[in-house]
Amino acid sequence: MRKAVRWAGQLGLPRKDLFIVTKIHGGLFGRERARQWFEDALNETGLEYLDLVLLHGAAPEPGGDWPVVTEHMPCGSPPQCRKETWEVLAGFVAAGRVRDIGVSNFGVRQMSEIMALNIAPIAVNQLE
Repeated sequence: MRKAVRWAGQLGLPRKDLFIVTKIHGGLFGRERARQWFEDALNETGLEYLDLVLLHGAAPEPGGDWPVVTEHMPCGSPPQCRKETWEVLAGFVAAGRVRDIGVSNFGVRQMSEIMALNIAPIAVNQLE
């Protein structure tokens, strides 16, 4: 992404004309991992803010089609990890470091959990 941002700058495109979207993957969900990922993303791109950050995938849950591997979840459960990650990203929105946050490939139940937090609206649900 850094190359694309530099290339746009070389073409004379102002930052306000770019819309930078990135995703945080489920393996990086959780309060501390999400904070570190975000700082790394800004450092990697050389940007002061991101336009849209998506939580990528709702993560497997008990009773679903995919196995749940909780030893890789520092927050204990998929819903708790999503909650902590959303809270971190909402804080970055409040601080002006992200314009909007959203989700990718979330179902109604997972989106309802996020909306029930009532701390930041879901701007986008990207579906593939």
